[in-house]
Amino acid sequence: MKRLALIFFILGCVRAYGQCDQFVQQECSPLLGTYNSEGKRNIAVLLPGDTAQLGVTFYKTHSYRIVVCAEQALGKVEFRLLDNLGKVLFDSKQHNYPKYWDFKTQLTQNLLIQLIVPSVPPNQVAQTGCVAVLLGFKKAGGQ
Repeated sequence: MKRLALIFFILGCVRAYGQCDQFVQQECSPLLGTYNSEGKRNIAVLLPGDTAQLGVTFYKTHSYRIVVCAEQALGKVEFRLLDNLGKVLFDSKQHNYPKYWDFKTQLTQNLLIQLIVPSVPPNQVAQTGCVAVLLGFKKAGGQ
């Protein structure tokens, strides 16, 4: 019985990530626009109230686009860009929750992308949803 439950759990996870992959392909990837994809798809299935973090190295010779998109069931997911001291460099909540943000760094540095999924009231059923972070770049000169 435990083995059967484990098999269903694994199949459910594979199915969820398969659905997330399709969501990312259709809804998120096009938001990269003319930016080159850095090649990784950072995808997670999150619940209301969850937070997640992703460490990324950004190079001074590049311009970047950070795309954060989430399924509607999760509401407006906030993303922040923080330096290594925890200083907030960008907060999507202060800019009406854009799905992407373009920027260029003045120096090569490791930064943290923090995702914050809004909580739901206690009387509301919490639904999981896919959240993706995609990074696009252009080298100096627009390539």
